[in-house]
Amino acid sequence: YDPIGRMKKTILPTAVGETTPTTITTTYNDPFETTETHSSGTSKRIVRDARGQILYVEDFGSDGIAAKIGFCYDISGQRTKKSDLNDGTPFSCPIVLAGVPA
Repeated sequence: YDPIGRMKKTILPTAVGETTPTTITTTYNDPFETTETHSSGTSKRIVRDARGQILYVEDFGSDGIAAKIGFCYDISGQRTKKSDLNDGTPFSCPIVLAGVPA
């Protein structure tokens, strides 16, 4: 753990057929972004909002190719959209204010 109690390293049990356990090292880039690096050589960048909901995941394979996924949520925190961002299409979340007093 780091000085403020966030997990820095996780060692998973050795899976069937494996000879060593998987180790995941977490780096806290800023309050809303983390990078998880796996002992297998893959890594994942995760961006969250102030509520802790995942907005964006960029998953890097051991070959360096990234898979990108974006998420949207409504005002109550329910996920409303999950999008594959690998095709370069701009990503936006609709502003849903139905039922919210002005």
